Amino acid sequence: SVTEYDELQWLIRCLAKMVEELHPDVVRLRMHMHHMFVFADMSGAGANAPEGIHQDGADYIVSALVIERVGIVGGESVVYALDKKTEYLRRTLAPGEGIFQADKDRLWHYVTPIQEDPDTPSHYGHRSIIGFDIDIVQ
Repeated sequence: SVTEYDELQWLIRCLAKMVEELHPDVVRLRMHMHHMFVFADMSGAGANAPEGIHQDGADYIVSALVIERVGIVGGESVVYALDKKTEYLRRTLAPGEGIFQADKDRLWHYVTPIQEDPDTPSHYGHRSIIGFDIDIVQ
């Protein structure tokens, strides 16, 4: 039922078009969508990527389309070269922003932990994202 929303269908079509622009002969894609909700409070950080610098293993990914950032600091998205040391991008994504990138055997990524922002009213800080793994099937 989640994919029945017009806005989500539009987003999926846009992602497919982005892949098609890179691979004009593509006929079929497989997309996996996942949602992550990470929270943090003053007693501990929220681990966005406990595995560290990694690849998802897909041809292309949207590593983090940020839906919501509330009462937090941190959560910097970082894209690395194959050597896992050279940084191509480091950015704290705002709601509505995401990163579309090549993944398997091409780029690596990571997101720093989040911490509750001490300058906001006391509550759990959180970050909500949607990610996509996109594989070219044919």
